Amino acid sequence: MLLTGNKKIKGKLVQPACLFLSLLMLLLSQQAQARFADHLAVGRISDANFGIWTQAGNVSTRLQSCISSASDDSPSPRGLFAWKMPYQVKIENVSGDSNFYLYLNGNDANTGNRRIAFYFSHRDIIDGGNFEALSHDAYDTHSHVGNFRNCASGDNSELRIDISGTELGDKVSGYYTGTFRLTAIGGIWGYQTDSVEFTVSIEIQAGSEVQISNLDDIQFGTHTGFGNLYAEESFCVYSSSMSGSYTMTVSSVNQDGSGNFYLDGGGLGQIPYDLDFTDSASGPGNEAVGFGSLSGFGDAQNQDCNGSNNATLSVSISEQDLQAARSGHYQDSLIILVEPQ
Repeated sequence: MLLTGNKKIKGKLVQPACLFLSLLMLLLSQQAQARFADHLAVGRISDANFGIWTQAGNVSTRLQSCISSASDDSPSPRGLFAWKMPYQVKIENVSGDSNFYLYLNGNDANTGNRRIAFYFSHRDIIDGGNFEALSHDAYDTHSHVGNFRNCASGDNSELRIDISGTELGDKVSGYYTGTFRLTAIGGIWGYQTDSVEFTVSIEIQAGSEVQISNLDDIQFGTHTGFGNLYAEESFCVYSSSMSGSYTMTVSSVNQDGSGNFYLDGGGLGQIPYDLDFTDSASGPGNEAVGFGSLSGFGDAQNQDCNGSNNATLSVSISEQDLQAARSGHYQDSLIILVEPQ
């Protein structure tokens, strides 16, 4: 029964029930309006600088920050509508690459041995769970309980960064850096987002490396008695020096005191031959090979020169020297030494 006015029952005054209920609902709605808010914020993440790496194996570091996700945007929540809400995180490479890389001198056009791949993983400190590896631009697979604004109880989000020594070991010396964006999603309905950017950097101090590949034997076959013989062998030279520059020396046990080369026939004697070097990066033109060192520019990005070649050794034997030689088998072995410059 609805009471519409004061009414005495056994000497007691009964207040209108509808008025009391309306006042109670009004007080609750005012409290909700004052405290209820869809809140999600990511606190500042410190930059990660690994310093100088000198062939010292794997490196790892951790970065902590505050991620607040709540139904109350106050740092000191109270009341019926103050709840911590779930959140998830993802990280993306600001350069636009679809993976996590550090670039030599911050140039995101660098690839090969001028770019370092590494890994991010994340966990919530309050949850106390294990780290979960993060894929590029993809939220972690499970949500975490957020904190209230400013995380008065302490940071709750922790990133781990791992770089393998194997990955670092074949890179050009220099300073590597990259910028990354962490985005969190959460709030009351799970649609609020906030982001923060930070950098990761490391300096590599390592000796330059060189490599020769695609080098095969030169086979002249049988000489018919007429004409000169000529053959060449192209190969790949890789040098991790900044410009890809290198020096080369070529020697043989059959080389004489003046630097001349000979094919040796054992007891049959020797046949002299000319040896020339061509560096494709320096343009056309042969350089005679002797005792001195040769200079060239190799591939500074790819150890296999992407399947191509950039250097050539050519061998020529004159008809006159061939006709003067006795019949038989002649050969020589060359020792090619390449050093970074």
